[in-house]
Amino acid sequence: MNSKYPEQIYVNCTISNLNYNHLIELFDSLKDLNLEYIRFQLMNFITKDMATSHNNNFENFCKATPSTVTDIIDPSKINTKIIYNQIRTIRQLGKSTNTKIGFLPDLDYEELDKYFYQPEKFLKKFKHCYYPWLISSINANGDVIPFPRCYNYIIGNINN
Repeated sequence: MNSKYPEQIYVNCTISNLNYNHLIELFDSLKDLNLEYIRFQLMNFITKDMATSHNNNFENFCKATPSTVTDIIDPSKINTKIIYNQIRTIRQLGKSTNTKIGFLPDLDYEELDKYFYQPEKFLKKFKHCYYPWLISSINANGDVIPFPRCYNYIIGNINN
């Protein structure tokens, strides 16, 4: 491994209302670069309604906070028919390259629709939220917060 260059390059594209209708263009611009993997990942978000619903059920533990959604970034502005067709086309085009193509989460049309327009409902493949047990953040002061995208709940401090 004395190479000056990386041996494997992965590209991750987060899909939002700003780019969902340009995924094929992105794929076309990347497909000949000899990449190991291209992943298209649906944006993670917590709307005010989702946070309120969560907090009504779990008000004393892991209070959820809205995240990602702004006046500009708005998952409800995604046309799921367009994104579904973009994904299908990329899957087909990907067969002619050596690059692995992935979608996260990998959803059918009905589930895409639910993901963006009924985000308070669990998807078929995901009956529970496991992220608080998988991801956490340590702030500069040592505070530990499980999955800070959803929660602003300090579970401890690594200095104590």
